[in-house]
Amino acid sequence: MTGYTGEVLFRRLQVRTTAPRVLFTLNGPTGVRFPGNATETTVTTAPDGTATAPPLAAGTAPGTFLVKATLPRTAPL
Repeated sequence: MTGYTGEVLFRRLQVRTTAPRVLFTLNGPTGVRFPGNATETTVTTAPDGTATAPPLAAGTAPGTFLVKATLPRTAPL
């Protein structure tokens, strides 16, 4: 994925899962963010089993970044 400073990256990342929710986390020095300047977001899985991250906004620094998709932690019962 390539973008320019402040540009919204319209290619949305997806994972397939049987879990009801997925946590997407950003890591890296580029400053890339989800909406609201967030570095993580939790999304609900669609009926077809896909979980789609919101669009990313390119940061101000060149380089690479990592997007990790995991299951969100749940509170102990």
